Amino acid sequence: MKTWLKISLWSVFGISVIVLIFMTQNAQREKILAEPVIKVHVEGENVFLTGDEVSELLWGEGLIYENQRRGQLDIEKIEAYLKGISQVKDVKVYTRLGGEWQIDVETRNPIARIYNKFGASYYLDSEGNTMEVSEFHAARTLVVTGNIPDRIESIS
Repeated sequence: MKTWLKISLWSVFGISVIVLIFMTQNAQREKILAEPVIKVHVEGENVFLTGDEVSELLWGEGLIYENQRRGQLDIEKIEAYLKGISQVKDVKVYTRLGGEWQIDVETRNPIARIYNKFGASYYLDSEGNTMEVSEFHAARTLVVTGNIPDRIESIS
């Protein structure tokens, strides 16, 4: 009889834990998110993107909005959108228990601004990637001009 009682108690305990985990996950999905904490990590002195600009871009794309629930947050879509910005090197988006979440953005480090023979301009970063010119920020870098036949579309 003791064995039967032990098995029953352990079964009830196991089922209770599973039910509690399920209820907690549902409650977390329905939690309304706070504004994200956005951290922009800049290598060097050239800032091409600020936390406020990242927030505005995400609001403009409809990826974050007022009274958004955690279950409605599409982390992969946010990461893919931000990685598509030429000044962004890497992005990590993660949530915490409660309604808190964070976006870590690592920006590229421009080393030269290129003016090609077509009149277009773009930056090269320290890894050889191209970056579009920002209308809000300019980098203090080496300027390369001349008969440069490359276009930014053909390099990227």
